[in-house]
Amino acid sequence: MNDALKVEGAKAQRSETVVFYVDEGTGENATETYEAIGVDNDELTRTLNNEVESKTNVLGQTTTDVTKGANVTSVDPCYYRKDGKLAKKLKDIYWYDKELSQVEEMFMEVDATEEPTSGAYPAFKQKGAIDLKSWGGDTKGIGTPYDINWIGLKTYGTFNPTTKKFTETTTV
Repeated sequence: MNDALKVEGAKAQRSETVVFYVDEGTGENATETYEAIGVDNDELTRTLNNEVESKTNVLGQTTTDVTKGANVTSVDPCYYRKDGKLAKKLKDIYWYDKELSQVEEMFMEVDATEEPTSGAYPAFKQKGAIDLKSWGGDTKGIGTPYDINWIGLKTYGTFNPTTKKFTETTTV
C-alpha cells in the first residue's frame, strides 16, 4: 500500500473531549466545582461559523481568507435535573427572565485524547452566554434545550480529574 494513503492512529472517541459547566462558587472560600454537560446528548458540537471569502484575480490565482466566526454549542435535548448546578442556572434564567450579562457563565473543555502530564489533561476555560431555547415539553421530562454562545478569549491550562483542579498555564 502507498504510505501516503495510509491512515495513522486510532480514531479518538467523542467521550475523550468533555465540556464542563464551571460553578465558581461565592464568598471568600469559594471553590470551583465542575459538572459535565451532555448526559442527554448523543451529539455535542461547537459550531465555528467561520466566514470564508475567496477571490480570483485577473491572473486566475485564487486567495482564500478565513475569519473566525461566532462559536455556538447547542445542547438539545436537555432535561431539567433537580440536583444539577447548571440546571439550577437554567431554571433561574427562565424563572427570573435573565438576560445580557446575567446569563454569562464559565465553561471548561478538557482534551483527554492526549496522555496526561502528572495526571492532568490539556484544557481551556471560556465564558459563554446561555440562550435558553424553551422550558417544558412532553412526558419525557422538563425540556431545557439551550445554546452556549462563546464569548471572550480562552484561558488555557490543565485539568486534573483526580484533584478536580484547573491550573492555568502561562504559555500556549
